[in-house]
Amino acid sequence: MSLKEEDIKVRTLELAVDILKEDPKDNPENSVLRKFAIDIINEFTEKKLSKIDSIKTSESLKVSTDSASEFESWYDRGTGEYTNKRYDKAIISFARALEEKPEPQSAAYTYNYRGTAHVQLGEFKKAIEDYTEAIRLLPKYAIAHKNRGIVNYNINEQEKAFKNFSKASVLYIIKDDYQSALDISTEMLSLSIKTEDKAIPLYLECVAKKKINNENTSECKIVLNEILKKVSTLSWSSDEIETWLNKEQIEKETHTFIEEMTDSLKKHKK
Repeated sequence: MSLKEEDIKVRTLELAVDILKEDPKDNPENSVLRKFAIDIINEFTEKKLSKIDSIKTSESLKVSTDSASEFESWYDRGTGEYTNKRYDKAIISFARALEEKPEPQSAAYTYNYRGTAHVQLGEFKKAIEDYTEAIRLLPKYAIAHKNRGIVNYNINEQEKAFKNFSKASVLYIIKDDYQSALDISTEMLSLSIKTEDKAIPLYLECVAKKKINNENTSECKIVLNEILKKVSTLSWSSDEIETWLNKEQIEKETHTFIEEMTDSLKKHKK
């Protein structure tokens, strides 16, 4: 290993540790980065290089790059099996990972992944059970809400599906992921639904569009008002959107636009 290569790896390791120390140890989304950091440490230790001695003894490293837990090992195995389309084996590995009793966030990721493996095998009831558990553990886990909606729609549970999709879109909005919110809302509008059922996804689409580019929203507002004339009641809560609207630093014109549209929907609330 050349001197320059050593320095690059040391700096890379330092950056990895800085990232890892900000997240829970069992966060599976960081498992690849954690493994990468451990590999560098093992390489330097094997070659008896001293450049990382101070890093190896740091508190952040003890917290973040301790040897991979049993949970991480089984989780990583599960994702590998899933990637290779061995879905039945992936389900077994995810089950073993959950037996290690990870933190709620990590468990939610695992249930969501296992649910998707069940979908690949056509096991829709089990998939919904896993997505539901992921949501119980992490109520604002937008992807799990979206995935549950996809399964419900495919088994002709349209009312449940639209509640799932609407919830996912709202969660993406309050997380400032407006493009994902827009994608879900637009997809909902493309499905075969009654005109009056388009009110909520159209509202969410307008909100997302307004936040993305502050344009192309006047028409959707007009269309929404026309749809609302045909709607007697809506079974939907605007509480999360209103909380986000009051906390978020939003340009005044955009704030007014969203507030007015929300008020229009609230007039039809059950």
